[in-house]
Amino acid sequence: MEKDHILDENPHQTYNNVARPLEQTGEPQTGSKKVKQENHSRSIQTREG
Repeated sequence: MEKDHILDENPHQTYNNVARPLEQTGEPQTGSKKVKQENHSRSIQTREG
């Protein structure tokens, strides 16, 4: 019941807690690191352009 209650309260917070540490570390998966670097450079180009 506790898990359901937590998911009921903040489903997004649960996903963010799982995703943010992976993004901050950048080394959970070899493939994700390259993708994140590409996305980062892409976002920078979009901001500058």
